[in-house]
Amino acid sequence: MSQWQIFRKIEGKDVADAEQFDDGIWAGPGDDGFTVDHVIAEMKARGASSYSYIGRSTKVGERTQADIVPRVAAVAEELRAKVMRDKTAEIVSAIPKGKKRLVSEIEAEVARHLQQSEHEITAAARSIALRNMGLAE
Repeated sequence: MSQWQIFRKIEGKDVADAEQFDDGIWAGPGDDGFTVDHVIAEMKARGASSYSYIGRSTKVGERTQADIVPRVAAVAEELRAKVMRDKTAEIVSAIPKGKKRLVSEIEAEVARHLQQSEHEITAAARSIALRNMGLAE
């Protein structure tokens, strides 16, 4: 997201207003596909005469959620795969020598563990995705 300063006409001159806003768009100036169309629309909605780029914002906004969600999903899938591998290895290593367990039993136990860990996995995935995007809650 980018942060923007707005200006208002006072006696024919653009004067910086105390009001600033975050555009809520992940792409910023210089990024592929970035346009100022949304900034101009926001500026006009606020009754400003012009605007100026201040810099990147680290604040998560509603408009960035569309960009965050798929990144969180991708990280969560990687974390789930790791949890499954680790839990399977833990179960297999705990089988006493000379004993056997059905693969279906191991898979069911791993699935239960994964289901019980889903909240932690999702929270960790969101944290990782936001950090990778340079954002914070």
